[in-house]
Amino acid sequence: HGIPLLYVNAPQKIPRNSDLLPAGVTEYGNEVGDRLLEVLQARGVSALDLRDAFEGVKENYADWFFVTDHHWKPSAAFFAYQTLAPVLEAYGIHTEERWLDRNSYEITTYEDWFLGSQGKRVGSFYAGVDDIELWQPKEETSFTYDVDAYGIHRSGSWTESLLFPERLEPKDWFGGNPYTLYSGGDYPLATIVNQNNPEGGDLVLIRDSFACALTPFLAQSCHTLTTIDLRYFTGDLEATIADLDPDL
Repeated sequence: HGIPLLYVNAPQKIPRNSDLLPAGVTEYGNEVGDRLLEVLQARGVSALDLRDAFEGVKENYADWFFVTDHHWKPSAAFFAYQTLAPVLEAYGIHTEERWLDRNSYEITTYEDWFLGSQGKRVGSFYAGVDDIELWQPKEETSFTYDVDAYGIHRSGSWTESLLFPERLEPKDWFGGNPYTLYSGGDYPLATIVNQNNPEGGDLVLIRDSFACALTPFLAQSCHTLTTIDLRYFTGDLEATIADLDPDL
């Protein structure tokens, strides 16, 4: 359909070329990522490997991730956004510099608030619990966020539409999932319209759960951002993308 495709390879919690697992335990995330990237390169598919950026910045690579969960922290998702934004320029997806500046956001830390899926399996006494940050733009924003499959229709500022701060209350280590305060969780298809960026590009993001924290940031670069999670999406993917006709 003439729609360009960019594959973005997310970092693993375990960095490349490391020996951190107990004897007898194996994990192939990085190996599979390397093999996939090789095949994509051979077939001429554009790709961005975020591992290169993530491994080269923090002295302690583990700080990108929650201790009790496999997901990256909101600050890591923001760094991914900073890394991705210049690449998107080639596809007509422009990002205002202010949205790439950490100082453009008010960041509130909820201490000892999050027990991730790994921590839930072994209990809070094994590795403690995690802090989680609530990021909110200091400038005025306006979005709509629609998930028809779940009857979700939200509009207003970044916080009112793309964030679900109610997921932070009350503190509930075993029953709650504060990570889903970003984007609400994993939905089959969701549509975000940035009312303040009518000239922005249109983007379709084929996503997994790492995209929960990335999606609100990415929406600032677009007019329309449609996210599709293939674990739950049951429609015709090719027909859906052709109908949306995104820039990327």
